[in-house]
Amino acid sequence: METDSLALEKKLDLVKAKLDESGQAIADLQTQLLAQEAKLKQAFIEAMGHMQSSAIDLDKLDDFILTWTKRPYAIIPKKPGEWYLLVPKCFKLHFGWLEREEGAYNLFVVNRYYDLIQPVPAQLREALNLSRPFDGLTIQDGQLSIARPDKDPIAKVQKHYSRYVGKAIDEKTIQIKRGQEFALIAAVIRDGILPFPARPIAKADLLERHCSFKLRPYQARDFAKFLEYGAVGVFYPMGQGKTIFGLEAMCRLKGRKLVLVPSATLREQWLEHIKEHTTLDPKEYEVAIYHKNNVARLMLEEWVLVTYDEMHRLPANTYLQFAALRTKHQLFLTATPYREDGRIDLIFALARFPLGLDWSYFLENKLIVQPKITVYLEKDADHKRDRLDILLTDHKKTIIFCDSLEIGGRLSKRFNIPFVAGNTPPAERLQIIREKQQVLVSRVGDLGVSIKDLQRVIEYDFLFGSRTQELQRLGRLFHADFRGIHCVLMTIDEYLAYRKRLFSIYEKGFKVEIERGEGVPDDLSESIREKEPRAFRVRPAQERKVISRPLREEPILQPVFSGQTDFMLVIDERTLVTKELIIRILGSDYVKKHGGITQAEIIEVLIFNHLKYNPIAVRNLIARMFAAREIGGRTIGTKRVYFAEQIKGSDSGGNL
Repeated sequence: METDSLALEKKLDLVKAKLDESGQAIADLQTQLLAQEAKLKQAFIEAMGHMQSSAIDLDKLDDFILTWTKRPYAIIPKKPGEWYLLVPKCFKLHFGWLEREEGAYNLFVVNRYYDLIQPVPAQLREALNLSRPFDGLTIQDGQLSIARPDKDPIAKVQKHYSRYVGKAIDEKTIQIKRGQEFALIAAVIRDGILPFPARPIAKADLLERHCSFKLRPYQARDFAKFLEYGAVGVFYPMGQGKTIFGLEAMCRLKGRKLVLVPSATLREQWLEHIKEHTTLDPKEYEVAIYHKNNVARLMLEEWVLVTYDEMHRLPANTYLQFAALRTKHQLFLTATPYREDGRIDLIFALARFPLGLDWSYFLENKLIVQPKITVYLEKDADHKRDRLDILLTDHKKTIIFCDSLEIGGRLSKRFNIPFVAGNTPPAERLQIIREKQQVLVSRVGDLGVSIKDLQRVIEYDFLFGSRTQELQRLGRLFHADFRGIHCVLMTIDEYLAYRKRLFSIYEKGFKVEIERGEGVPDDLSESIREKEPRAFRVRPAQERKVISRPLREEPILQPVFSGQTDFMLVIDERTLVTKELIIRILGSDYVKKHGGITQAEIIEVLIFNHLKYNPIAVRNLIARMFAAREIGGRTIGTKRVYFAEQIKGSDSGGNL
């Protein structure tokens, strides 16, 4: 009994000692918190002191700090239904579209359809009033239908969408104005509503067919959604099976199938996958390129399924007409549902029901092997090229992306490695990329290229601030079987001008390391760039002499108009739109053969070759050249066409 009492006493002493230790730990923690609070107060005081010595009300500082810790972000109205959200950079979460960086803050644009891409946390959703005005709206057969007439009076819905709708048919249905259905779909999606009724795929249209692959669990789940809705957008990360999803749909559906792709490289890859993984008869399908010359022919046929690969390009004026193809069912595939022209709502208007938008599922389940991402900041073009010299001494399986054809050609000679560009035959592009340990690739390799043993991607030259291009190039590593390395080489002025292309990586939660080269200051704030002359700021920094270089004679781009092999120009995205360029276009064999070219077709040439231009300035330039008799023109039917007259000593090649 006495022994038990002694044992109990020892246990009580031990518990007391533990409690004393815990009490001391709590006291230490409180001391640390008070010290941190004091430091925070002092930091605020010092920061405000830089603005105005008498600007601080110390009595209100405690309340300010308490309020800031509860809500450390700011909401600023941008326009109806859209807001700016200012969030400290220390927050890893991302909300909506990352517009730019402001010192210690990230500035996001948030609205209801960005919420579809990356759901906003509940607290912010309430603060931003992201609730949908009318849930359950559907659009079908030229009519807008209301799901909750008791909560959403038809007059209120009619007034809200008055620009697109006409009279009410009954208490649940409103007639859509002729030609306004697609615009109404986009408006409803901007309100955060997907207005599409389910169109289940009929059992009579399905069959069982052997394929060499098996769908992953998330693919099988989403394929069931496709069978239920009949049209979906699949936005998986690169390498997570969008193509396999499309092949499964092609195998399961009876009838003729069409796959549309943006490049000859992707066309070859789709044909390769179909042959390798399916038993489809060539008579059952066609793989075609988005091009205006294909529209009329493809419109003649009614398809059971049209698959739009890299569909983020579809809302562009040059591609939008493909959305009108006659088809029972549709698949829209892209890993990057973004557009710099503000037409993101049209992506969802076309893609209907989005699947796989939230990449957190793939990251949490380790389906994506996150690459090591490093941005190398260099003082100038010479230092940037020296950095590439160093990187290429490590003989990893590497793709070096280079948009500029001239720079790519010089690098190809310098390192004695092939340069795959538009003039490389489509059938040879993938073969070269797969066989060579190191290869330079132009924009033709941005999309869909799948290389299993790829170890590294280096971006040397790029399309300005394009987020889509940045994420697509990073995504080439997602197809590999191990953790890859992604290197972005930027000069100081490139980083200041085009760093927004990196925002697409930040938005997906990837970590980016910045490595500064010799002579690169730690402070790269916007103020540095604002002190520079305007002419210096607006030009790409890495090769300034590219801006004024003469146009070369040899053709290096694929034909501007598909099927017209006599229309080949020597221009890249850094060419300026000048008189000489207009004369060169007007003096081409294509224009001579067809007796002229319209302003709209000239602009299409510029768009195809990714040139930066102002359409009003281009039209005015053509008008001035015509008035000065530097070019000729005549009216054919209702259209005015232009052509190059005899111009002696012209850079366009003399007598045109």
